[in-house]
Amino acid sequence: MVSETRKSEGYHELKAIEGGDYEFCFSNAFSRISWKMLYFYLNPSHEEPWNMKTTGLSDYDQNIEGIENYLRTTADNLHMIQQMLSAATAKESRHRNIAESNNFRVQMWSLCECFVMISVAIVQVYFIRHLFNSSFSSKGKLRT
Repeated sequence: MVSETRKSEGYHELKAIEGGDYEFCFSNAFSRISWKMLYFYLNPSHEEPWNMKTTGLSDYDQNIEGIENYLRTTADNLHMIQQMLSAATAKESRHRNIAESNNFRVQMWSLCECFVMISVAIVQVYFIRHLFNSSFSSKGKLRT
């Protein structure tokens, strides 16, 4: 029904034409090394026709149809808002995971840099002390 490759994000909406069982297949065949995060939303409800018409109130049929249309529009808008919120939640989660991963990398790189700087400082102190201890005697004169 739907097939996409090399997409970082996407949105699809399908309405089931026939009743029954459906299967979903998500493939990571493009890259098995890097991990992927997938969010999907299923709405298994079926729409039943609105039937607010009553008998004996033919004068009010037009008002009832207006109310029916308003309720349909409201239900459709609520459904669309729910889908947008779930998509926004999925994007926020993905971006949070990326930010946390970047934060971890920055912290590890900073620790490595600190280790290298401390090591260089220790080596420099050692060489400077060794230089002064080997060139001069304890009285401050050069050794011959």
